[in-house]
Amino acid sequence: MIIRPEIVAPLSLSVMIQALVSANAITVAVLAPVLAPALGLEPVAAGSYIALVYLIAAIASSFASKFLARFSPGIVATMSLGFSTAGTAFLLSGEIWLFALGGTISGIGYGLTSPATSALLAGVTQPDARALVFSIKQAGVPLGGVLAGLIAPLLLQFDVAGLGDWRSALVIVIAANLLFLLVSWLYFSGQNQGGIAAGGPPQKFSLIDLFRLPEARALVMTSFVFAGFQLALSTYMVQHLVEQIGLTLVQAGALYSVSQIAGIIGRFVWGALADWLKNNMLILRALAIGMVLFAIAAAILAPGVPVFAIVIVAIGLGFTAHAWTGLYMAELVSQVPVEQAGAITGAAMTITFTGVFVGPALFGIIVSIAGNYSAGYIACAFGCTLAYLLLQFTVRRPTGPAQ
Repeated sequence: MIIRPEIVAPLSLSVMIQALVSANAITVAVLAPVLAPALGLEPVAAGSYIALVYLIAAIASSFASKFLARFSPGIVATMSLGFSTAGTAFLLSGEIWLFALGGTISGIGYGLTSPATSALLAGVTQPDARALVFSIKQAGVPLGGVLAGLIAPLLLQFDVAGLGDWRSALVIVIAANLLFLLVSWLYFSGQNQGGIAAGGPPQKFSLIDLFRLPEARALVMTSFVFAGFQLALSTYMVQHLVEQIGLTLVQAGALYSVSQIAGIIGRFVWGALADWLKNNMLILRALAIGMVLFAIAAAILAPGVPVFAIVIVAIGLGFTAHAWTGLYMAELVSQVPVEQAGAITGAAMTITFTGVFVGPALFGIIVSIAGNYSAGYIACAFGCTLAYLLLQFTVRRPTGPAQ
């Protein structure tokens, strides 16, 4: 379970690429109160931008194998950051149609990131450390959200670039992306990651191929549910705590941050435990049970509940619903030979990103019909129960690379 020294550099670069691609998307939401009016839009348009990014990501991930058949995983990962940076740069125009175009280009980058970094790390990571390594990699996604939430408002407030408006923050974000893009390109252009170089063997692996593998089929169907729940939490937790529980916006925001941090810690803990037990599926089933329990706990929260109880629920939701993706990807790539790691991830992420897209919308519809957030959490608990049963009754191979 010890991470070898030669893994540190590609893992660190993968984490930063994931973090920056995530931060680029979240920065739009963070700056929405000032960015949207400048474009003649309502602040809620930020939600449409994020939805567009995930929708395009779902489509782009299905084509990741074509990129990985032609370029090395590190170069494709670098390209994903390049797409994301270019899409963010389009926002500087202040034109609505370029706003939509930027979201589309950013979505392409978002969709390529996980398949590329999975292929990169699958080729250099020993099986007994794969769950931890992939969990650390996926920690880059919430890390990007934390960075965007903390840094973007400060860049705007202090007008670091001297432009006097929201562009000041965006220019610095883009400059940071360009700097890291150069570092990533210089490193990966001289590497041969995992034996998968440009002109290497095609990595064809379609959704049909994936659904022929019982465990992979269970994993992607589970990821649809988990991803939907995770993004529903990200979208509605603060509103739930303010509107139904009666907390202030500051208190709710702090609890949301606590939940995100718990998710980052959880990824490390669950990844290390899965490697120690050599059983990713066992931990995924445990996380499904945890999601059910904490979703029910969130549903029964009411005004006047002690704050420590709300804190426990927030931490529990973060430690489970925000901490599963690394295990999911580690188990997924163990289903196939290493040269197909990126291809199977790309195929699977089509389903996962669809869950990201559908989950918050479905949660919102349920809340609107029922008139309360508790109904949404109960629906999530039901979905996670089905996911647990699916994982429980799926025949499991020993964790490790396919032969």
